[in-house]
Amino acid sequence: VWFHIITKGSGYENGEVTPTMLQATLDVLNADYAGQFVFQNAGSDITNNPTWFVASPRSTNPTIAFQYTEMKKALHKGGPETLNLYFNMPEALLGIATFPNQYNTNPGEDGVVVHYGTVPGGSYAKYNLGKTATHEIGHWLGLYHTFEGGCADNVDLGDGVSDTPAEGLAAYGCPIGRDSCVGDAFPGLDPVTNFMDYTDDACMTGFTA
Repeated sequence: VWFHIITKGSGYENGEVTPTMLQATLDVLNADYAGQFVFQNAGSDITNNPTWFVASPRSTNPTIAFQYTEMKKALHKGGPETLNLYFNMPEALLGIATFPNQYNTNPGEDGVVVHYGTVPGGSYAKYNLGKTATHEIGHWLGLYHTFEGGCADNVDLGDGVSDTPAEGLAAYGCPIGRDSCVGDAFPGLDPVTNFMDYTDDACMTGFTA
């Protein structure tokens, strides 16, 4: 993993994620992906750029949206085997990721961007246990949301994983026991503890088997 820290000044309040937080992020990823992947620290850099600090593809300001692409291209390291993980405060987002099928078209934009407050011990309440990175890296590895396709045939129209129960819409908080897709065609309760849902970090416990 190459860690890219984007700041608007010095200190954590300005986005300066600490080495301890980076290690904690790595520890969370290796715990959450245990038995599937092993993540190693390939290096880190810090860039003080107030414009890049808020860069986001969802911005209504075209300049900020453009700077998001420029930021990624300027800092990107390695090839398709290298996870580039960027920390900033992206406008209107907790995080965002590219999918594997986008790499060949835009290799310089490959990677994951997360709000710096979502690192373990960060300042973003309810989302500060590192699970935003776990979730977005799931996308980077090719996984979709658990609620993809809503109440539909989950293999063909849902998240593509046969044992993920169908889920009608994203879950927030931790609504254990919710069942948004009812009837014999949709066995199981909503997978609200899955890393690929939108629930609070403390609610998330794993991926579909």
